[in-house]
Formats: sequence, structure tokens, C-alpha cells
Amino acid sequence: MQLYDLLPEDVFLHGDAMEWLADPDARRRAARIGDEVLAHGLADHQLLAGIAAENHGWLGARGIFVLLRGLDDALWYVNPFNPIIDRGGLDWLSTRYLTTGRLNDDQQIPGALLPRCAFPGEPRGRGHKADHFAVHRVPPEYLRAKLNYARVGNENDPCFLPEQEVKIACAPFLRDFAELRITYGHNNGVAKYRLAPMDAAEINGRGIRERMACVLRKMDRAGAQIGVLPEGCLSKDMLETWRDVATGTASKDSSVTPLRWLILGSGPVDGGDPPHNRAVLIDRRLGDTLLIHDKLERFTLDQEQVRTWKLPPPPAALPLLEDISCGSKLSVLESSLGRLAILICQDLTAVSGWEREGASIGLSHLFVPVFSKPIRRYRWEHNAAADLANHHGTWVVVSNSLTVANAMAAPPRARWYTCLVLGPNNASREFYALKEQFGRATNAHELAFTTKARRRVLPTVHAAAVRAAWFTWAEKPADASGRSTPPQASRYDSASE
Repeated sequence: MQLYDLLPEDVFLHGDAMEWLADPDARRRAARIGDEVLAHGLADHQLLAGIAAENHGWLGARGIFVLLRGLDDALWYVNPFNPIIDRGGLDWLSTRYLTTGRLNDDQQIPGALLPRCAFPGEPRGRGHKADHFAVHRVPPEYLRAKLNYARVGNENDPCFLPEQEVKIACAPFLRDFAELRITYGHNNGVAKYRLAPMDAAEINGRGIRERMACVLRKMDRAGAQIGVLPEGCLSKDMLETWRDVATGTASKDSSVTPLRWLILGSGPVDGGDPPHNRAVLIDRRLGDTLLIHDKLERFTLDQEQVRTWKLPPPPAALPLLEDISCGSKLSVLESSLGRLAILICQDLTAVSGWEREGASIGLSHLFVPVFSKPIRRYRWEHNAAADLANHHGTWVVVSNSLTVANAMAAPPRARWYTCLVLGPNNASREFYALKEQFGRATNAHELAFTTKARRRVLPTVHAAAVRAAWFTWAEKPADASGRSTPPQASRYDSASE
């Protein structure tokens, strides 16, 4: 981490690092450093510096770069998103990561060093320092000011395998405005609105628990492992009802109830004045809260949206500012799925408040409950998700309700959707390709299926992984037994696309 901080970004922007990458002598020295660390489990500072500087007496950025590449080769073996089992002498470091969620001891070096689990979804010239390494160096100021980072407990982790296909079930859950409570007000001359679901006992007065149980049964029958609900359908009362129904319908047998994680949409869970618009992820079997996210950006409804969305009752003043307390941090959960976070609607496009920190920590999955008009191709959700997949390699899942679609009387045969799942579609990043999956449910308790080979199927994401092909460094270190490693392409034993 100290070496990384010392290495200037300029050597990558000016192309110096590309020249060093092409130098066989530099690659040989880095491989020797990786061998040494992997075999002994510790870095002998004097020995490694000697290897980096021998013969030519390299000093400065070039020597630091060679040291870093050698250390990076050794850390490859403790990356849990890489199915290499042999840790060599670095078992202790793997244990530290599994225990703390960090490779480093943050009492000695502040910030975080994390295994890479995502990579930009487009072919790229190696223009930035971070692109050259299979770890993420997260600055301490990001963790203090903008990130809540935690590792999921073993008892709550579904134990996905690298690049495993994971089925996602998005359910609209809310049917129309009759199931929502919209209130208007003024504060300091600004017109505002609040959005919340009716209480569990109030929605239609016809058994919301039965609707919850129906949605969960359908998710289980479809083989979904993660369920996602939209914005606006959660409150304190609804959260506790969901938790009770979810655990009450769960089985310890994953073949019976495969659904493990449930993102319960968002709403005024905390009861503040103004409340946060809060999203909650729970463990379906145990009922534990695993992650919460408070919406970072207020949304403003303009006159045209109020008219076309047919908001009831018509407000007296426009435009309308969302009346919430905003969150200040992005909550990130480390798990076998990858490094995941939740955003809420407007957060997806207002990236200035979180994208830099999200990139530094290496987000692999984003789940986005929204309250909006129907999802369509090449609109704001699609464009924002494609940017994240291309620039950061992030899988994005967007889930919408039927509330506005039904109010607008969206044509039944038109190409509109209630969910979007999008991510990189070329694992080796050799060409531009995104996997785009649009799904639609036509009833509140249905799931949004997509079509594949004329069959209705749930959309999927891939669990996180790291591939040697992402890094242009031909020589790899020896394994712990001293044998030469296989060629780069076979070092990651994953299924071909």
C-alpha cells in the first residue's frame, strides 16, 4: 500500500509503464519477487529491493513498479474470486481477509487493500494505475467520508462460486397509487412530496401477507437466489412484516427455497421527520439485516411528470422536491457474490456523490429500486447501467413497480419493462459487449421474466471473478511447490462463454 501510494499516476499517463511491461528483464524480476513472497509468506524488504534494483541499479518509479507487480502476482493466490486453492505461504493473509474483509491491518496502514473482483466491461488501453493491479487500494479518506464497508457473516453468505450464474427475481409488488400514500407540503417556500406504501394492514385490506408469501413462492419455484423489490414499497411496518413472512416460509433445504437474499425496495423505514428513503437487504432464511442504504439524492418531480404520471391528488404547487433526509455514504457489502451496493432511483444518475469512491473499492454489483415510469431501452436507467458496466465492470439490477405504468395506462403490447439486468458479456474483455436483459411483470405479485430462445426465464448476473487475461503481464510466479504455473489463459479455470 505504501509503494502504491508512492507510484505516480504520470508514469501510466505518459506511457512509461507500457515500456516497462514490455521489458523481459523487468518481468523476470517481478516473477522472482512473487515467487519469494508466495513461498515464504512474508516480504524480506532488503531482498526484494535488491531483486528490483540489481544490475542496472533501478531507482524511483521503475523499481517501485517492478516491486508492485511482483507483490501483485503473490496476492493473486489469496484472491477469493479466483478458484486457485493453493495459498502457498500466504494462508495467514487469506485468513485475515476472510476475518476482516481486508488484506491489510488498518491499524498499521490506514485505508483498505481489497482483492479485485470486477474489471471494466470494455477493451481499454492501460491508461490508469489502478488497471494494472489485481487489488484495489482504497484511500482512508474515502472510507471515513463516503463508504460504509463490511463483510457479510459466513452464516449469511450463499457461497457463490466465481462467475456462477445467479438468478435474479424482480417483482413489482405495488399495483397502483391506491396502495401508496403520497403527501404534499411546503417548507421555506419549496413544494415537497413524500412517498410511502400504505401500512401492511391497509393495502387493499385484502391480506398483504398473502401477497408477500405468493411472491416468495414464485421466486422459489423459479429458482431465484436474489429477489429485488422497487422503490416506494417499504416502511417500518412493511419491513417487519416482510421479515416475518420471509423467515416463516423459508426452508433450510436450498433446493426447496433457493431464495437467500431479499432486497425489500425502499421507503421511510426510520420514521424520521423528514425520514430517510431507505433500502434494506435481508437474509431470507434468518431474517438478518445485511445492508441498508439511505438515498443520497432527492428527486424533483416537474410539471410534466406530475401530469403524465397522474399523481393523486393533484398538488397545488410545482415542481415538487422529495422530502427526505439524504444519506451521506455508500454502503458496500463484501460477499461471495462480489462487492455489492444498493442505490435508489436518482442515485443511479447522480454519480458525482459516489462514483469515485465506488470505483476505488471495485463495485461488482449494484441493485437499484426505482419509482418511475416504465423502463424502456435507451432511457435513463439503461444508459446509466451501460456506463457503469463499461467503465467499471459492474452488474446493475433495476427494479420498478407497476404504479406509474398502470396510472399511465401503458399499452400492453408496447416494449416497456419492470426490470433491467445488465453487465459485461465478454469475460476476457477483448471486445465491446454487454449482456442486456429486460423483463416485465404484468401483476404486482408476478415476477419479471425475460425471453431466451423463446422461453421465459429469470434474468441472471454473474458472481464476481478475476481473470489473468485482464492484465498484460505475461510471466506469472511459480506456485508454492516451485513448479512453473500454467500459461496465463488457463490460470483461471472457468467455463468458456
